Amino acid sequence: MTIDRRRFLVGAGGAVLTLPLLEALWPGRALAQMRTPPRRFILVTHGQGAPFDRWRPAAAGALPAAGSISPILAPLDRHKDKLVVISGVDNVTRHAIDDGDGHRPANASILTASQPNTGPSLDFVVGERLRGTSERANILVHASPDGSSATFHFSRVAGAIQATQAVSGNPRRAAEVLFTNVADPMMPMPTLSRRDRLRAQRAGILSAVRGELSTLRGRLPAEDRERLDAHVAHLQTLEARSTGGGSMSATSSCTRPNLAALPSLESQWPGEGDRDNLSTPAQIENVVRALACDVTRVAALHFNVAHDPRFPWLFGGDRTRASAGFNDWHDMVHMGWSNANGAPSPLDRLSMGQRFYAESVATLLDRLSSTMDLDGRPMLDSTLVLWISEFGNAGSHQVTRLPVVMAGLGSAFAKGRHLDLTATRPTTGDLYATVLRLLGGTDMTFGMTGMLSTAHADWAGQFRTPYPFHRGPIAL
Repeated sequence: MTIDRRRFLVGAGGAVLTLPLLEALWPGRALAQMRTPPRRFILVTHGQGAPFDRWRPAAAGALPAAGSISPILAPLDRHKDKLVVISGVDNVTRHAIDDGDGHRPANASILTASQPNTGPSLDFVVGERLRGTSERANILVHASPDGSSATFHFSRVAGAIQATQAVSGNPRRAAEVLFTNVADPMMPMPTLSRRDRLRAQRAGILSAVRGELSTLRGRLPAEDRERLDAHVAHLQTLEARSTGGGSMSATSSCTRPNLAALPSLESQWPGEGDRDNLSTPAQIENVVRALACDVTRVAALHFNVAHDPRFPWLFGGDRTRASAGFNDWHDMVHMGWSNANGAPSPLDRLSMGQRFYAESVATLLDRLSSTMDLDGRPMLDSTLVLWISEFGNAGSHQVTRLPVVMAGLGSAFAKGRHLDLTATRPTTGDLYATVLRLLGGTDMTFGMTGMLSTAHADWAGQFRTPYPFHRGPIAL
């Protein structure tokens, strides 16, 4: 095969490329490796479970082609083909904790599958594994600027387990913290020095020859291609240095938010989430941009106002209507988990609040679908989203039949269906081992292992000892 090397050099800006014999090519393999997105993970959590009959789809199997997934999950209808709804998962670990108050042990164990202060939560573990070149292993973002009534997320710091510190619930302040090292689009372009202009010119030349190198490489014999891999890796290093050495995993969608356009919402007391309709979309934007810029590859979005959220935007601006007839939202959860009282019924109002969470998750999936990744595909294809709550029926503090939705990650698991596992009753440890496996691990367990020897606060008598903490990863 004859290749006009001089012609190639002139046409490809080869003055800046010192090419070994027949080896000044851009390997398709190296290019593909550089553009392969890292895997990412977003964990969404909310409190007080969900009215199960209004949350779950009507039947197991394929989600309905026409009509809504369920009354509460209806906002996710436009993403049916990108998600799986899972019912039947139990938090067995809660029953290993001797605490009569159902909230504290449920909160402490829902993401750790461990007894309090003995294990980190799922997002921390995944963050340690996926960090790569990102600035932060993981971030916890509060959806609300107001106070938190529950602690779900735990980190391991200097060997000790402690509650994860969230970035500010004020969206503007959170962005200031997260995007310190990302260029501000509102700042004027700096005047470049001669040295900087030469660097930019060099980077432009290197970028310009990629397509020609890839085409020409396809015409070379295998031995030449392999010898040239090292040379192309060197060119990649030069290009990274020429552009300032930023993260090679930041996508073309990476831009710092316009801080002035983000709401600045200071915490107010009492913390009843009256402005969560403003803060939540902004925090979702912060999360997606943080992943796009490789600030982190693991983020947790927590709806941190759970005791008495008011949802005034759902009730004509009236902050008293959400829990009308009850002391607060928490009391309504306990006493109104049916259609027995109220007009509209407490169950209708509970469902409206729960539907706001579903709308927020749908917004998150919208943004991930519209954000281009390193390979030119939507970032949702490389991101696993898990949405879960600490209770199933919160009215009786039950930690069985937890509401679980998983989405994203391309073809890693079958989508568009309701997976009803009530008959086999997997545990949260099984679910989280499955998450780790989807993200590249070989895990068979997560959290506590062995058998439940003493069951605490098991009012329904469902967890007879010995009871397994694991049944095995879930077959998706």
